[in-house]
Amino acid sequence: TTEKMAGFFPIDGQSLGEYKGWTLVMPAVSVGNVGQIAVDLVLATAKLPKIGFWLSPSVIPVVCNDPLATKTKKVKGSISLAVEFFRCVDRKLVIMQRRSPLTRGGDKRFSKNITAWAEKSGFSSIIVASSSQAYLNDQGSQNKFWCTYTNPSPKTVAVIKNLKLLYKSLSPARTLDAKSIPDSGVSAVELLRNGSELTRALLENAKEAKIEALAVLAQVTEGDNLVDGQELALLLSNLLKALGEKGVKAVIGVGKKFKIPFAYEHVYGPPPDRQIYT
Repeated sequence: TTEKMAGFFPIDGQSLGEYKGWTLVMPAVSVGNVGQIAVDLVLATAKLPKIGFWLSPSVIPVVCNDPLATKTKKVKGSISLAVEFFRCVDRKLVIMQRRSPLTRGGDKRFSKNITAWAEKSGFSSIIVASSSQAYLNDQGSQNKFWCTYTNPSPKTVAVIKNLKLLYKSLSPARTLDAKSIPDSGVSAVELLRNGSELTRALLENAKEAKIEALAVLAQVTEGDNLVDGQELALLLSNLLKALGEKGVKAVIGVGKKFKIPFAYEHVYGPPPDRQIYT
């Protein structure tokens, strides 16, 4: 497979150009894979239909059984690939999930191709679920989440400000070009360089393509990041609800608990003995 062949391959007859005004949601492989966990939780709970996959030499190929099954008896034997796309027509959302690493140096090619496809398909905005290194938040801030964006619409800016009222642990958002993040003293680009280089590449490519792009990040450390993923999934779900049209059903219902895929039972192993802390 050559890079020229990289692109979206539909599995239900869908073609390019059908997503004008839609939002593309995707994770960025970053610290603790929190973005991927959050997207998995949303997909497993919302049960959105799969519409296609992405083929690219920049992505290490992988084939697996249904990774979203919540119980062993519900595994249907369906094949899943490295990069897949799911759709929510009511909310005008396409959600991408990536389950394997990129090849060395493939992050720039991958982000450029994804952004070019999003532009060609008519997507109006891109939302990236990601994470950054917690140790960079060294200015005394207690905020766990932060946002950075480019080409933001007035509605997006207003929504982020309102979310700040709900989430005390969410720092005020700043554009990608801002010199520092409030309460942190570290620039957005520096935070993204340390733990989420792909997020920065996606935002920069979106900026060039004049597509609105927003990254929501959790500041974490490597380890058992399932709880971090749940928190980011909740923030992401509320963000999508706030950005959507009024009266349209939310992707995840209010008060509904996230369903955890069965596969996650084997990711982190048993927790440490609590007696070591006493």
